[in-house]
Amino acid sequence: AGFEIGVQRTVPLSADEAWRRLTGPDGVRAWLGDAPSLRLEVGEAYRLADGTAGEVRIVAEGERVRITRHPNGWARASTIQIRVTPKGEKSVIAFHEENLPDAEAREARRAHFQEAIAEIVKH
Repeated sequence: AGFEIGVQRTVPLSADEAWRRLTGPDGVRAWLGDAPSLRLEVGEAYRLADGTAGEVRIVAEGERVRITRHPNGWARASTIQIRVTPKGEKSVIAFHEENLPDAEAREARRAHFQEAIAEIVKH
């Protein structure tokens, strides 16, 4: 499966609020990029300004999303999985991305998802 990365954090948000923030326009921009017309519906395709393209594969409302991501220059698309799990009055936000091309991309994506979670919690 190539290189992969997982980032998770317990956040001071209910699972419903964490899901709302993750899937709202600001949340999607934080973890995916600027895809203003993207609807999180199975089969929905997207293309970012930098040429990155992909498709929504799975949406389990309130729980998880699976989406492909294929930046220019990568031999194949990666798969991003996002989960929100209730944990009492808090929740756990988890990102997992597989099929990354190398260790450098893995570390870049780790930092990206850590920043995305921080951004989502802030707003």
